[in-house]
Amino acid sequence: MKSQNLGGLGIKPIKLTAFVCIALNCSAILSASAAPPTNIVIQPTNQSATVFGSAMFSVTADSLLPLSYQWVFNGEPIANATNSALILGPLTGAQNGYYDVIVSNAAGAAISSKARLTVYQAIASDFLGSSLQNFLLQFTNLMAVTTGSGTVYALKSDGTVAGYNPSIFPAENVPPGLSDVVAISAGDWDVLALKSDGTVAAWGFITNVPGGLSNVTAVAAGASYDLALLTNSTIVEWTYGGTAVTSPPLSNVVAIAGGEWRFLALNADGTVVEWSSGSQANLVPGLSNVIAIAAGSSSLALKADGTVVGWDGLSTNPLPNVSNVVAVAVPDSGGNPSFLALRSDGTVATSPASPSFPFPLSNVFAIDAAYSGGVALLNDGSPAFTVQPGNQFPTNGGPVWLHARAVGTPPISYQWQLDGTNLPGDTNADLTITNAQSNDSGQYRALASNNVGSASSRVASVTLPPPPPLPISYTLAQALNATNLTWPTFGNAVWFPENVVTHDGVAAAQSGSITNSMYTELETTVTGPGTLTFWWKVSSEEYFDFLSFYIDSGTPAAASISGEVDWQPMTFPIASGSHTLIWIYAKDPDVSVGQDAGWLDQVSFVPQPRPAQLGLPALLSDGSLLFNVYATNGNILALNDPAALIFEASTDLVAWIPLTNALTLTNGAAQLRDPGATNSPARFYRLLRQ
Repeated sequence: MKSQNLGGLGIKPIKLTAFVCIALNCSAILSASAAPPTNIVIQPTNQSATVFGSAMFSVTADSLLPLSYQWVFNGEPIANATNSALILGPLTGAQNGYYDVIVSNAAGAAISSKARLTVYQAIASDFLGSSLQNFLLQFTNLMAVTTGSGTVYALKSDGTVAGYNPSIFPAENVPPGLSDVVAISAGDWDVLALKSDGTVAAWGFITNVPGGLSNVTAVAAGASYDLALLTNSTIVEWTYGGTAVTSPPLSNVVAIAGGEWRFLALNADGTVVEWSSGSQANLVPGLSNVIAIAAGSSSLALKADGTVVGWDGLSTNPLPNVSNVVAVAVPDSGGNPSFLALRSDGTVATSPASPSFPFPLSNVFAIDAAYSGGVALLNDGSPAFTVQPGNQFPTNGGPVWLHARAVGTPPISYQWQLDGTNLPGDTNADLTITNAQSNDSGQYRALASNNVGSASSRVASVTLPPPPPLPISYTLAQALNATNLTWPTFGNAVWFPENVVTHDGVAAAQSGSITNSMYTELETTVTGPGTLTFWWKVSSEEYFDFLSFYIDSGTPAAASISGEVDWQPMTFPIASGSHTLIWIYAKDPDVSVGQDAGWLDQVSFVPQPRPAQLGLPALLSDGSLLFNVYATNGNILALNDPAALIFEASTDLVAWIPLTNALTLTNGAAQLRDPGATNSPARFYRLLRQ
């Protein structure tokens, strides 16, 4: 047989002399030369899938002889792809292309038709035609997307921006060399890029930003006017030529949005302000508990409960059956009341006026709406933050509201951190501090995790004003937050109150100023049992000059610190009886390092609760006994729920017998009978609660 070259793979048919089949005492011989080559009856079909998803191609062939398969991708054989079905996944953008299969038997081979696999990371509804989708297919590392009037800009993970601009306006092309971008926003004809250093790049019709603009945390492009949110939670607004516009006097703003001739600002307290350029800013009536906003041809607000509110051409309840929303988007212009809403599970809800996406979406992590459609970005279902916490500047004693939302495969868990340390119990998407104090200042962020991965929100600064000056009459007890205790101080120098180095942001006690071979001592007395907690720090010569804590004099130190040790919490159980608690800062014979001092703050001793005491019974005229129960402070406790109470009696305080007679409660006192009382020289009682 003459060899043939099939599909460039050099597959050579092999001639068989005979094929023998034996069944029920009969046999048949079939010459391979007489058997027909394979015939493909069902061809592979085109497939569409999303990144991290899966796809399958299959082929069906007729043959009297055993078949072999070899799948091919863009003309190259795929290793180990030798079955009738080819299953691919998790998919990447590199697997976009054409697939076919060579099916062969001993008599010959056949090549299937080519089928295309399209792997999407970015999905566009058909508002700019297939050319936009083909543009988006070339990217597999997109982090954010924004749409303008006929344009689309995508932020890549390397900090560069890709732009789709089919119009004739070259000014809307991405500036050459633009990099280090962390956020983008497109308006009608303007595009803003926020850089990692807090500066802003602009292109389109408004190409300049106000001189010296820096410390920017968010940008919003509108129609002929642009906005920037600064780290101090104020707003800068400008127009053509970078001319700054006098914005409404707003402060404590955590998010901004720009639309068609209108702007929105989200306040830290969850209210929303709306204005047109140069006009008075007014609160949007009836809006509260808002955590995200979107502005364009209409306006949307996302509330903390995951519902959406609309106005400026939209109904108040534009998505009545949609919940768990974590992001919203409206088109910049066009008068089309279309919008998108991203749910926490990565699915997308659209308004009735919005064009549908080519197939149902899942694992979406970012969206934006255009005048007749939208764009969605997809990932593997790992968390991605859609609502970021904003900087806050509360007053002492005022509230702080921090909000974060992530999208991803449910369930998603949250953990808030302050200055990189987990905040115990703060595991919700919202963090509220109702009575902020100076020690609440710091850098906050939320962590989100699920079974796929984890993510960190943007860091938000909470800044409170410095504490008021220490009053002249301030005492050690006040500085230590323990005015219920007395605080004598001894040694070569005495401890004193100060408000410069503190843990609670108000005041603390500092060790007295001493030199070599000296000590300074602070003490108090408590009665146990109970639990002692305090915060302390030291700045000293490490391993030689120590701040130490003792429970009673003449005992070894319960704890000691030296060197540069920042504020640390300490907890100690205190046994029954009276105990002297002692803090001593002591120096060795030479060398001074650091501030050469120790500090103590927020001392708390909580006595262990003692059980309630059963009072002596009163013998009533009917022979029953009436008992009162007293708290440790001597006050009478009112009993309730007699079914949960058990009275027991004893004659020797060893053997206790439950009293099964009916127990009644009279004005909170227990009344019962004890038939065995008259036969005992002494009778003891105790009360138990089940």
